[in-house]
Amino acid sequence: MFVSRIEAESTTLAEALERYALDAAPKKKDAYHVTLRCRRLSKRTLARKALAAIRGKDIAAFIRERQDEGVGTHMIRLGLVSPSHLFNTARTAWGMESP
Repeated sequence: MFVSRIEAESTTLAEALERYALDAAPKKKDAYHVTLRCRRLSKRTLARKALAAIRGKDIAAFIRERQDEGVGTHMIRLGLVSPSHLFNTARTAWGMESP
């Protein structure tokens, strides 16, 4: 089965985070904080990349960046929960595919 990745290749993480904050976050028990984390992440360098271009090394660099800022591991982990669910939502609910 052929699945187009065009949308994932043309949608930045920031754009997807905005959509996630509007569509999926309000359904979360902790909607306010999820939305806040999405907005904070959307201001990061990582958010300028297309969804299809984000790799494990990019996430590792983001984690190192946060550690260098003095952020604790628990907060880093919480900050990665939304992007993880975002990628699943983009794939299942929005029909975006990423390599």
